[in-house]
Amino acid sequence: MPNPPNIDEALLATDLHVQATYRLTEALVESENRMRRRIELLSEIVFETDSAGVLVFLNSAWAKVVGYALDDCLGQAFSRFVVGEDWPLCESVLKGESTTQSAGRTRIRLVRADGGWAWLEISAAQLPNGGVVGTLHDITNFKHAEDELTKLSLVASNTDN
Repeated sequence: MPNPPNIDEALLATDLHVQATYRLTEALVESENRMRRRIELLSEIVFETDSAGVLVFLNSAWAKVVGYALDDCLGQAFSRFVVGEDWPLCESVLKGESTTQSAGRTRIRLVRADGGWAWLEISAAQLPNGGVVGTLHDITNFKHAEDELTKLSLVASNTDN
């Protein structure tokens, strides 16, 4: 029959295990903090929803683009911020269905805090828990310029030479 381990050996093994677990936890927390700092520097909106479509994460670009405070939006349904007629297209992207529009990108509009619209290109991926993580790239200025160019083109094509 093997000898039972010495109590000092058992305590030492437990202490080493606790220390290793503590160091791993510290490293994980620091790694997450570094990643969050990087995400906060992005000009693109980074978002995450739970399986019910409720916003659980937004980076600070959200407030800059749409004008809502992050705390007022977290816990709200993402659909609440999407222009109604754009929701079916957005929902398809969130479900991982192919919905490419112009130049292979899907464009949606979000309602800004001032009542206007922000035009965005959306990319998203399903998470194992049923939620979604994604990005929203602000193309509002580009969209306005594109619309103006279309108007000018129409005027030019209807003008006599």
